[in-house]
Amino acid sequence: MLTARAINIVCGSTSIAPRVPASISGEVSELVESLNFDIGKDISSIELYALVLEHCAKHNTDAALAVLDALCNEYGVPTTNIHVIVQQHGLSEASARSVLRAYYLHWNNSAASHCYQVANMPVLPALLASDSTQLMALFGGQPESANYLEEAKWLLDVYGPLLSDYVGRMSAFLDNSSKDDRLRSVYFDGLDALSWFSQNGPMPDKSYMISVPVCIPLTGLTKLMQVMALYKSLGISPGELVKQFKVAVGHSQGIVLATAFSMMTDEQSFEEISTKALGILMLVGVVPLLEFPEYYYVDDSAGHLSSSTVPMPRPLVYVYGISKGTLEACISEFNSHQSSDAEHMHLAITNARDKFVLAGAFQCTANMVRLLLTKIAQPDEDQSRKLFSQRKPVANVGYVNLTVPYHSVILRSAVEPALSIAVEKQWTLASADMQLPVRACDDGHDIRGEADITRYMFESTYVLPVDWPLVVSVPKITHILDFGTGGFNGFGQMAYKCLEGNGIPVVCAGALIPLSSRANMGAKGDLYKAKLSDVVSVPNWLADFGPRLVRTKHDGRVHIDTRMSRMLGMPTLMVAGMTPTTGNREFVAAITNAGYHVEMAGGVLRTEHEMVVALNSLATMIESGRSITLNCIYVDQRQWSFQFSTLLRLRREGLPIAGLCIGGGVPSFENALEIISALQLNGLRHVSFKPGTVETIRRVVQIARASSGFPIILQWTGGRAGGHHSFEDFHQPILETYAAIRACDNIALVAGSGFGNAEDSLPYITGDWSLQFGYAPMPFDGILLGSRVMVAKEAGTSPG
Repeated sequence: MLTARAINIVCGSTSIAPRVPASISGEVSELVESLNFDIGKDISSIELYALVLEHCAKHNTDAALAVLDALCNEYGVPTTNIHVIVQQHGLSEASARSVLRAYYLHWNNSAASHCYQVANMPVLPALLASDSTQLMALFGGQPESANYLEEAKWLLDVYGPLLSDYVGRMSAFLDNSSKDDRLRSVYFDGLDALSWFSQNGPMPDKSYMISVPVCIPLTGLTKLMQVMALYKSLGISPGELVKQFKVAVGHSQGIVLATAFSMMTDEQSFEEISTKALGILMLVGVVPLLEFPEYYYVDDSAGHLSSSTVPMPRPLVYVYGISKGTLEACISEFNSHQSSDAEHMHLAITNARDKFVLAGAFQCTANMVRLLLTKIAQPDEDQSRKLFSQRKPVANVGYVNLTVPYHSVILRSAVEPALSIAVEKQWTLASADMQLPVRACDDGHDIRGEADITRYMFESTYVLPVDWPLVVSVPKITHILDFGTGGFNGFGQMAYKCLEGNGIPVVCAGALIPLSSRANMGAKGDLYKAKLSDVVSVPNWLADFGPRLVRTKHDGRVHIDTRMSRMLGMPTLMVAGMTPTTGNREFVAAITNAGYHVEMAGGVLRTEHEMVVALNSLATMIESGRSITLNCIYVDQRQWSFQFSTLLRLRREGLPIAGLCIGGGVPSFENALEIISALQLNGLRHVSFKPGTVETIRRVVQIARASSGFPIILQWTGGRAGGHHSFEDFHQPILETYAAIRACDNIALVAGSGFGNAEDSLPYITGDWSLQFGYAPMPFDGILLGSRVMVAKEAGTSPG
């Protein structure tokens, strides 16, 4: 048995003692002594291991292998995957890269194989192995910047021993292909991906690197690098990885990668299919510029539109903040005034419910932008005092920084030339090789049924529109794996927003470390975790907040269970404070004794004496165990000042006062916290707010987050009922803020807007009301009745 010796290593306040074979301990000690630890910052123990490991690897392979063994023994690698260890340590992005880079240095050394696989047997992580998961592979489309280069660079830096040979061969393929006589005029700086990714040679200028012909194949290669890094680090074949997925999708040219992914079986097929896919992607980028040179050299005749505020027109226009119906009406209006189809605008891409890209000729897009600007509100325009139905959309309109009108009939004539080159060079794909469904970008059909899948690749990217919300809406999918590019800001994030509330998390292969600001997104470490319960999860609004039927043990009765019923211990139906109707204490007592939550209207209590008499009288009318909630009008500060202090005093004196509803405005954040602190101190159990706008809803959420879990009821009535409360639409503000509201465990959400029967109310309790807007179900916790109760026998308005 080999004897081992501990080598004590200290860097600042961090120390480690790797145990290495005695036979190599001298060399390790010498190398450690030669290492300069003056790094100017505190580091963790695993970073120190990585620092020593990289230093040893430069000078003595045996010493490096000994330190690698020590690292693995110290942290339980590979039984626990190194990516999981890195995530558990909460390292920075740079530190995570340094640890992973050091760990994988000896990937190709057979003497280190035990450090990368458990007994040479691949063990699939929970996300891939669990019977309860249904996975979608996602490949994004075109980035608008050169950030893809940074991702490719760190991938090659961190996983170099796994990827460098493959990247070298793909780089040679791309560079050689770019020298084709038909293509070289566009690829005048070549496609030397390996040199650029490894930073070993001069880099062309940024405009070349983000140009469509260059960017499309290089982002494609970056995504293929992510796939290879995953299957190799798991110790499985490409085909074994593909088999774990139920469907693959791609945004725009991402469909080429999704199709290629579905065909991969072994290392040889991975490389063969990679070259075909990258060849197709080259043609996707370059052929439109060859067929339509006017899109390569920007038309100077449009220059008069350029100014400090109006950029040079492009053939693609983004429109954010307008509904699809409104935008389609604008397109129809515009096209109806054009003299020919060539001047028409086209809805090219739907990225979200309110995020779109239009395509058209340069002059047409400039005119379309002018039309759209007349339809939307100006940036500084205040519409808060306008009825929602009379407001202009608050939207952003501008040009996409691309010079080709993809996903429009304008490029139809480019399909045949591109296909001809692909066939000539044998860059063709066969649907018979596809092992899993790939969804079409326009309507979601399984493209395995296409007669010519290569032709379809060009039709899909050149001509057919993209409907991203439709593409990613696949029944029964439980998780989405985003192969990049863009990390947390890529197309996976767009997919998550489309599916938000359905409980489907997105795990980003291109994000090494999790971010608190992206808590709804999984990082690379989630791909390697052994327990599914440790993988990132996200809310399923229907499952988490939908109503349940429960039976109470003491009487066997069935009740509707929601957050409101649990918060108040009463049914999911309440009566709001409403002057003068619920200023009638007999009426309030009748509602209370019937077992429902009701607010005593404070508007009728004009003096402290009236308030004391009314609440003491009400306390004698309600049954033992029942409680009182008072509705006070915050905007009337004279009334508020005495009512709030009197409410607290009466509670201290023993009146069964449980809650306060603050109507007539939401207090400032600071004032609200002071109010809640006083309520808690005096034994009240809940507070209600009645926000009237998106801004005040968000303020209530902010208050809830800072109120230490104190129960808050958010009463939303919009502007369609009790019109003095708000000018807002009932639905739109909740659609905008529902996710933020549900992120607070102490908010019960109550709807009130003219409800009066079960048929009207039920869709809001079940959450079905939001389906018509293309969102996941958004259940409310309760229903608020107001003017409807004026017909009740006990109400003062009733003649009976």
